Amino acid sequence: MTDNAKNNAKGTAAPAESLVGRIKQNPKMKWLTLGIAAAVVAVAGYMLYGKFVKGPAEEKAQIQLNEGMQLMQQGISQYQMVAQLDATPDSVLLPTLKTQGVINDSVPADSIPVLIKQYRDTQKQSVTIAFDQALKGQQTFPGLIKLAKGSGAPANAATYLAGICYYYMGNYKEAINALEDFSPKSDESISPMALYALANCYACDNQLDKAVDTFKKAADKADNEAISPVCLIEAAKLLESQNKKDEAHALYEQVQTDYPQFGSNQNGMNGGMIMPTEIEKYLERTK
Repeated sequence: MTDNAKNNAKGTAAPAESLVGRIKQNPKMKWLTLGIAAAVVAVAGYMLYGKFVKGPAEEKAQIQLNEGMQLMQQGISQYQMVAQLDATPDSVLLPTLKTQGVINDSVPADSIPVLIKQYRDTQKQSVTIAFDQALKGQQTFPGLIKLAKGSGAPANAATYLAGICYYYMGNYKEAINALEDFSPKSDESISPMALYALANCYACDNQLDKAVDTFKKAADKADNEAISPVCLIEAAKLLESQNKKDEAHALYEQVQTDYPQFGSNQNGMNGGMIMPTEIEKYLERTK
C-alpha cells in the first residue's frame, strides 16, 4: 500500500496494483483479497442458495447447504477481522487487547509482542478452522466436499461454495478445481460472480493469461455497471503487469466507452482544477 501511495503521489499508478502484484509484494495478501471479491462471493453464495437450491432441492439438502453457508459466512467474517488485524499496528491493538483481558498490565514489556503475535496467529487459525468445518463437516453436517460428490443442483451448489471456501483459505489450486467444475446453468447473476472468483484464483496461482480471459468472460456475462468494469480493470492491470500496455489500454477504453458512469463519483476539485477519474489515470499511463 505504501508503494501505491507513493506512485499516486507522483500522479501515476504502478502495474503492481494488479491482484497478483499486490500478493507478491505483500505476503499478508494471502489473508487479504480485493474488497469487491469478498463482497461478491459472499452475496453470490446466498443468491445461489435461493436460485438453485431453495426451490428444487430436497428439504434435507436445503438444510445441509444452509449449514454449509453459515459456516462459510463465519469463516468470511473471521477472515475480514483478521484482515483488519493485519492492518492494525501492535501499538494500536494493545489497548484493545488489554480491555478484552487478553493482556494484563502485569505482563513484562518484552513479552507483549510475543503475546500479540500469538493472538494474531490464533485468529488466523480460527479462519482455517471455520472453513475446514464448512468443507469437511461437523456433527451432523457432512461438509461441502461430500455434498459436492452428490448429484443435481445441491451438488452443484456445494461445488461452488467449496470453491469459495478454498479461495478464502488461499488454497487456489483446489479453488480452481471446484470453480471449474461448477456449472453456472446460464444464470446471469451467479455466473459472473463465479467467473470473477475463478479469475482471482488464476491470478493468485500465477496463471495470468487464464486470469485475464476469465475476467473478460465475467465482464461479458455480467454486462452491468457494478461488476463488468471492475472485471475489465483487473484484467487490464494484469496485462500491465505483463507489459502488454496496448491490450490494457484497449480494456480501459472499453470501460470508459461502455460504462461511462463508472468512477464518475471519483471526480473532485483540487485547487480549482478538476481531478481525473480513475479510468483517465489508467488511460494516461498506458498511452
